[in-house]
Amino acid sequence: MISKGIEYDILIVEDSPTQAEELKFLLEKNKYKVRVARNGREAIDLLKTKIPTIVITDIVMPEMDGYQLCKYIKSDESLKRIPLVLLTSLSDPADVLKGMECGADNFLTKPYDEKILVSRLKYLIINMQLRDTDRVQMGVEVFFGGQKYFITAQRQQILDLLFSTYETAVWKNIELVKVQKELKALNERLEGTVEERTSSLKAEVEERKRAEKELEKYHKHLEELVNERTKELQDSEERYRRLVEFSPYGIAIHSEGKFVYMNLNGAKILGAENPSLFIGKPLLEIIHPDDQKLVKERIRIQREGKVAPPREEKFLRLDGTPVDVEIVSIPFTYKGKLAMYGVYQDITARKQYEAALMLARDDAERANMVKANFLHTMSHELRTPLNAIMGFSELLKLKTFGELSAKQNLFIDHIFESGNSLLNIINQILDVTMMDKGILELCIEKISLQEIVDEVVGIIKEKAIKKNIIFERNFDPDLEYIEADKKAFKKIIINLIGNAVKFSKLEGGNVTISTKKEGNMAMFSVSDTGIGIKKDDLENIFQKFTQLDSGDSRKYEGTGIGLTNTKQLVELHGGNIRVESKYGEGSTFTVRLPLVAIKEFRGS
Repeated sequence: MISKGIEYDILIVEDSPTQAEELKFLLEKNKYKVRVARNGREAIDLLKTKIPTIVITDIVMPEMDGYQLCKYIKSDESLKRIPLVLLTSLSDPADVLKGMECGADNFLTKPYDEKILVSRLKYLIINMQLRDTDRVQMGVEVFFGGQKYFITAQRQQILDLLFSTYETAVWKNIELVKVQKELKALNERLEGTVEERTSSLKAEVEERKRAEKELEKYHKHLEELVNERTKELQDSEERYRRLVEFSPYGIAIHSEGKFVYMNLNGAKILGAENPSLFIGKPLLEIIHPDDQKLVKERIRIQREGKVAPPREEKFLRLDGTPVDVEIVSIPFTYKGKLAMYGVYQDITARKQYEAALMLARDDAERANMVKANFLHTMSHELRTPLNAIMGFSELLKLKTFGELSAKQNLFIDHIFESGNSLLNIINQILDVTMMDKGILELCIEKISLQEIVDEVVGIIKEKAIKKNIIFERNFDPDLEYIEADKKAFKKIIINLIGNAVKFSKLEGGNVTISTKKEGNMAMFSVSDTGIGIKKDDLENIFQKFTQLDSGDSRKYEGTGIGLTNTKQLVELHGGNIRVESKYGEGSTFTVRLPLVAIKEFRGS
C-alpha cells in the first residue's frame, strides 16, 4: 500500500517544455512533488542534491539521451534503486530491448493517459520493496533485428516491462474497437441515405417513363391534329390550340432557324411570361454555347429524315442563366417548309438531385476507404507491441531469465494466450481490409485436404476436449488433392471447425468433417450438433462485423469477421459457401472449390 503521509518526489527529464509542463501538471494534480530537468546532464546535477522517488525521462534529448541517463543511474550504487520510466512511442520491439539493456524499469507512451500514468506510478512504488527482496540478477545475450543486446535485469524488472507493454497494447486495442464502432455507425447512416435517395430516384424514373409514354401518345395525337384537314378545321385548331397552350410542357416550333411559335409554359422555362418575346428570335440564341454544336447536329439529322432520340440540352434564359432541359423534337411541314416541333421540360431539380446522389455515393465510398485504410494501419501498429509481448512471454515461459513462481507462470500463460487471440483478430482484420482493397493475392499450389484437416484438428483438439467435442471424419477416397492457396485454405478450415467447437452445447457434441468430389469441384463441409442459427439470422451470417450473439449478455467471444473472411477467401478462389441450420439442433457449412484453380483466380 502507498503510505498517505509520505511525499513522493518525481524527477521529469524532458527537453520539450510543452510536454514537460503537461506531464508536470498531471503529476501535481495527483499530489506528487515534481522537479524538471531539460536533459540528462541537468538531471544528474539534480540527483546530487536530492534523490527522487521515481525518474521519468524522454529517450531522445540533446547532450545525454534517456538510455545514457538510465545506464548512469543504474551503474551508481547510491542511485540504482530508483525506478526509471522511459517515455517512448513503443513502435519498435528494439525500444523494449534497449530499455532492458540499459536497466529501465517501465515504459510510458505518449500522449499521456492520466489513468495509466497514475496506475503505473503506484505500481512502481508498491513494487519497490519487492525488488529489494528479488536480488536474482543474470546476464543474457539477445540477438534481434540484426543487433545483439546484453541484458542484465532482475526477474521482477522484466515482468514490469512486459506488463507495461501489454497494458499499452490493450489500451490501443480498446481505442481501435471504439473507432471501428463509430465508423460502422457512420457507414450505416450513409448507406441509409443512399438507399433513401435511390428509392426517390427510382420513383422519379418510373414517373419519367410513364410521362414519356404519355408524351409519345400526345405527340401522335398532335401530329394527327396538324395533318388533319376537314369542314371541322376550326374546331380541330381550337382543340389543338388549347391542348398546346395549357400543356405542362414547353412547346415551340421553329422554321428556317427562327421561332414561329411558343406556348406559355415554354416561355416560363426560358424566364419570360410572354411567349411573343421569342417569335422571330433565332433558335441558337437560347442554346448554351456548350451545346450549340450538338443542336446543329440534331437538326442536320432530322433534315435527312432521321429520328433524333430524346436528349438533354442546356438552354439560356432571358437573363443569361443556363437551364437544363430534356427535349423531344419532331420534324414536320409548316406552311410548305420543313419545321421542327419541340417539346421540352425543365430538369434542373432532377439534375441537382442526381448530383447530390452521386456526391452521397462518393462520400460513402470514401468513408469505406478511410475505414479500410484505418483498420489496415492500426492492425499493423498493434502487431509490433503484440510481437514483443508474445516473444518475451515465451522467453519467460522457457525460464531464460530464471525460475518463476506458480502465480507468475499462470500470469505469463494468460498474457501469451490473450496476446495470441488478439493477434488472430488483427490478422483477420488485415485479411478483410486487404481483400476490400483488392490487394490480397493467392499463391496457388497442390495441397492435401487430409493433411490440412489433421493439422487444424491438432490445433483445436485441446479446446475441443475441454468442451467434450468428438471429431468424426468422412473423406472421399477419390478426393486427395486440390489446387489452392495453402495459407488461405487453412484459414477457411480453422474458421469453420473453430466455430463448430465454439458454438457447441454445454453438454458437448459431435463435429463431422466431410469431403466429396463433384465433377471438377471439391466439396468440403463441417457439421455440428451445436446451438444452431435462427432462420431470421441466416441472411446476415456472412455480414462484416456481425455477431449473432451480441449485446451485454454475450456468451461467445469473437469479432464477427471470421465468416466474412471465410466467404471472401472462398470466392477469391472462384468457389462458394452455403449454410444450412436448424436452431437448437446444429449447423452445416459447405464450401465448394475448383479442383484445378481457375486461371483468373491464380495469384502471383
